Amino acid sequence: MRQDRQAMKRDRKRVRYLQKAYTKQVSKTGDPPILFDIMEMLGKEKVDRILQRQEEFDRVAPFGEEVEVTIERLSAHGDGLARSPMGDRVLVVPFALPEETVRVVPYGAERLYFKTRLVSRVKGQSSLRDDSLVQCRYFGQCGGCQYQMIPYEQQLQIKQNVVRKAFKHFSNLDSFLVPDVLPTVASPLTMHYRTKLTPHFDLPPALRRGKKNEDVDLAAISVPIGFDGASTGRVMDIEECPIGTATINAALPDEYAKIRSHIAEYKNGATVLLRDSLKNPEPETVAKQESMVVTDHHATVYELVGKTLFSTPAGAFFQNNRSIIPTVIDYVKDRVSARSSDQPKFLVDTYCGSGLFALTLAPIFHEVAGIEISASSIECAKRNAELNDITNAQFIAGSAENIFASISYPPEQTTVVIDPPRRGCDQLFMDQLVKLGPKEIIYGMYVL
Repeated sequence: MRQDRQAMKRDRKRVRYLQKAYTKQVSKTGDPPILFDIMEMLGKEKVDRILQRQEEFDRVAPFGEEVEVTIERLSAHGDGLARSPMGDRVLVVPFALPEETVRVVPYGAERLYFKTRLVSRVKGQSSLRDDSLVQCRYFGQCGGCQYQMIPYEQQLQIKQNVVRKAFKHFSNLDSFLVPDVLPTVASPLTMHYRTKLTPHFDLPPALRRGKKNEDVDLAAISVPIGFDGASTGRVMDIEECPIGTATINAALPDEYAKIRSHIAEYKNGATVLLRDSLKNPEPETVAKQESMVVTDHHATVYELVGKTLFSTPAGAFFQNNRSIIPTVIDYVKDRVSARSSDQPKFLVDTYCGSGLFALTLAPIFHEVAGIEISASSIECAKRNAELNDITNAQFIAGSAENIFASISYPPEQTTVVIDPPRRGCDQLFMDQLVKLGPKEIIYGMYVL
C-alpha cells in the first residue's frame, strides 16, 4: 500500500512537471505541430474529452506493453504516427513509414501521445522505403536522421508538405489567402555537406561533480561520445557521421581521444563543437578551398560564398550546408531581378547575422542594410564588409521594439529579406514590417 502511494506521488509529480514544461513551450513557440496530427487522427471530440478529464499526460494502456499498430502518416519531424489500439493516444514511431505495420513498446508519455521504441516491422513496406539508400551504420539507432531510407526527391516533397501544413495551421489565414508553396529546392550535396557537428557526452555517476572518487579507475570507465539514441535518450558512441564533411569526420577520432584523456577534468557532461573552416583568409588558401576543423567556440572560422569571404566566431550561427548557400543566394537574386522592370534599389536584410544576404546581394543594389538585435553579430557583419571591400552596406544594431528605426529607404524601392531563427518572426516584428511597407518581401526561400 505504501509503495502504491509513493508511486502515485511520483506520477503526480511527473505530470506537474510535464504540464509546466508544455505550458512554457507553448508560450514561447505556440502549439507543437504534432497537436494538429493528434486532433485529426483521434478526432476533436475524443481529444476534448481527454482534456476535460485532465488525462492528457496519463500513462494509459498500452504504455509499457508491446503492441502492433499501423503507421498512418509522418510527423513534421519525420517519425511515423499511429493510433493506439484503444484510439485514445497517438504513438510516435521512429524509422517507420506510412502503410507499415509495426510492433512497438510505448515508453514516454507526452501530451496526448506516447514515444515508442520500434521492435520490428511486421508486414507491409511503404512505397516510400528503399533501405538500400541508407549510408549510415548508425541509422535506425541514432536519433539524428529520419529520412535516409526515402529517395531524395520524395524527401523534398515531404518537406514541401510540412511547409504547407505550417501555413494551414499557424498562419491564421483564410484558406484562399494561403500562398502556394513552391517545390523544395534540392541541396547539391545530400551527404558530407554539414560543416558543423556538435556531438556530446554525459559523465558516468562516478565522475560527476560532488561524487568524484580518487580511487576511480578511469581506464575502466566507458564514456560514449556522440548523439542521443532514437528510443533511449542516452548518448551512443558515434565514430563517424556521413552528413558531416570529410574534414570533420577525419578529426573526430583525435578529438574524442583528447576528451577521454582529460575526462576527469570535466565537472559534468559537455557538448563538443567541430566546425569545418577555411584554414585562413589568404587568397591562396581560399582559392584551393583548404579546410581545417575548429573546436574553440571563440575562434574565427572562414567561409567562402561565391566571391564573398565571411569570418564568424566558431560558436555563432552560419548556414551549415555549404553546398546549398550559392543556390539560396541565386534564388533570392533571381526573384529580385525578375519581379519587375523597376527593380528595387535598396535591400534590408533582417536577422542579418554576419551579413550573408546583405553582402552577397550588395552588388545588385544601390545600398543595403543589415539589421540585428545582436550587437556582436553586427560587429561581425561590419568586419565582413571591410574584409570584402564592400562600401554600400551598413549594419545596424536595432532594438526589438523599434527594429526599423534607422531605415529611411523609400518603401516603394525597398526589398526586405527575412531569414529568421527557427521559431520564426514574432508579432512585434511583423507589425513593424507592415508599417515599413516595403515593395517586396522575400521570406527565407519563399517570395510573398
